[in-house]
Amino acid sequence: RGTCHLNISALHAEGLHRSLVPDDCVLTADIRFTPSLGRDGAYRAVEQIIEKYAKADDRLRIDLAVDPTCIRNPRNATEVSLDAPISQVVARSAAEILGGPRDVICHPAWPDTPVFNDMGIQAVTFGPGSTACYWPDEYVEIGDFISAIKVYALAALDVCRCATVR
Repeated sequence: RGTCHLNISALHAEGLHRSLVPDDCVLTADIRFTPSLGRDGAYRAVEQIIEKYAKADDRLRIDLAVDPTCIRNPRNATEVSLDAPISQVVARSAAEILGGPRDVICHPAWPDTPVFNDMGIQAVTFGPGSTACYWPDEYVEIGDFISAIKVYALAALDVCRCATVR
């Protein structure tokens, strides 16, 4: 489910003179992959693209490297069942506060949700705004922000009531 996102976040090439084509170029990209593709699948997909271009031009040399930060602090894509208790609690709270059910989507970013899920603590991402986040002009309407706070509070009360009953 969902779509992978690739963000070219930096491109650096410097020639001997501005009128000459540089000898090399460094491109830095960030890939947000889906649970079904996974980290290894995303790496293999990029490798296949590089191999395709390298075969097309034998003068082209491309080195692929994973940023050390991603090795030290890996993030997995995560997916939580719609039937999971946390999913149900958030869905109920959102429906009550927002006046009806909301669409469930694959969020294309990496908040802290996967960290919790990797630790065995089921978590889902819910919040105001759009999925087109992390842009320079990103914003959230105040009313949407207040509504999200109400959903969080109602969900927390629901979870706490469930915890005390058991």
